[in-house]
Amino acid sequence: MIRTVFMLTFWGLSILIVGPLLLLVTLVRRDVRWLYWVTPRIARVGMRLVGVRVEVRGVEHLERGLVYIFMPNHSSNLDPPVLIPAIPGRTSILVKKEVFRIPILGTAMKWAELVPVDRGDREAAIESVNAAIRVMQCGLHMRAHGPAMAGCCRSRKGHFI
Repeated sequence: MIRTVFMLTFWGLSILIVGPLLLLVTLVRRDVRWLYWVTPRIARVGMRLVGVRVEVRGVEHLERGLVYIFMPNHSSNLDPPVLIPAIPGRTSILVKKEVFRIPILGTAMKWAELVPVDRGDREAAIESVNAAIRVMQCGLHMRAHGPAMAGCCRSRKGHFI
């Protein structure tokens, strides 16, 4: 629990301190690739600071030039940022719309073509899936974590069912 709090604090401070600079550089360069270059490195530093080790297997089976949908389980708040550096290439994510309200982070997510999902409105959620399809047609992978999609349930032990 302490490691989780420390890592989330590190990432939160990184967003507040580095985020505005990244947004400025992205705006001046008119190129979002800078965000994609820096973000995985911040994620890795946060993980290393608290001793989190991530083992990635199967990346060798991904064919270059193809676009993939990744649907990992989401059992903690650390899962989404931990996966940032684990997936090769640019990746968009279906994210609950409430996260887009966070200053700096919300702006960066919009610029990086992450897709907001309104889990309480079926029609809006369907439009989010259509927006995700359009993003994938531009060559970005898509990530959809369990709870980002409406109807996800947990068992009593916390596993997804």
